[in-house]
Amino acid sequence: MLSRQEIKNITALHHKKFRQLEKTFIAEGDKIVRDAIQASIKITQIYFTAENSEEIQTIARSHGIDSLEVSESEMKKISCLSSPPGVLAICRQHESDLKMTALKGKLSIVLDDIRDPGNLGTIIRIADWFGISYVICSSQTAECYNPKVVQAAMGSLFRVKVEYIDLDVLFSMNRENAFIPVYAAMLGGESVYDSELNSEALLMIGNESAGIGTQLMKFIDRKIMIPEFSIAENGKPDSLNASVATGIICSEFRRRFR
Repeated sequence: MLSRQEIKNITALHHKKFRQLEKTFIAEGDKIVRDAIQASIKITQIYFTAENSEEIQTIARSHGIDSLEVSESEMKKISCLSSPPGVLAICRQHESDLKMTALKGKLSIVLDDIRDPGNLGTIIRIADWFGISYVICSSQTAECYNPKVVQAAMGSLFRVKVEYIDLDVLFSMNRENAFIPVYAAMLGGESVYDSELNSEALLMIGNESAGIGTQLMKFIDRKIMIPEFSIAENGKPDSLNASVATGIICSEFRRRFR
């Protein structure tokens, strides 16, 4: 049985302020928690309901993780979700260790103020799918430990390194030390299918409504876009969702450089 203080401590992690203070976050669902364990994420505690008890308890014990069975009503109190999946873990946040040398020879994703948690989570999942190790975010991009991001990433958060940095600083360091080509997804750019791509690249995706900030334009080496093939006669879409665009462009990069 959970004490009031324990419930209070866990539910505090529903809020960014306390996640930042405690350097922990909540992961929910059998698959997501299993992925965290498999990725050797530091887990301080796992909570589970009776119907999930036997298997998750065995896995937790085999990895030296404390676990506790809670009632359905207690799980509803501590869960971030409207329909709790019955398994909840308290995880340690990743410690930032971004170095430009780690980005050399690789394709990395750079996000300029992506605000929607669902978009960020999906982009992290896309990065994982295409074997991209780093997603680098501006300080105004959604927090990767937001419960909506954790759920949308579906375990990929534990395999992809998500870093936060002032993008002016990132690109300045790149120009001084790494010289990695910077590609920007922008309307009016060259078709990604015709553009000269590089296996080593920083792929920048802009804010959902405002696009890429004007202060970052000077760092762009090549502007690329996804051509529109709409055949509608009564109007057409003006753009693609940020995460959809990221997936299409990453697919073309990987098609060229497998």
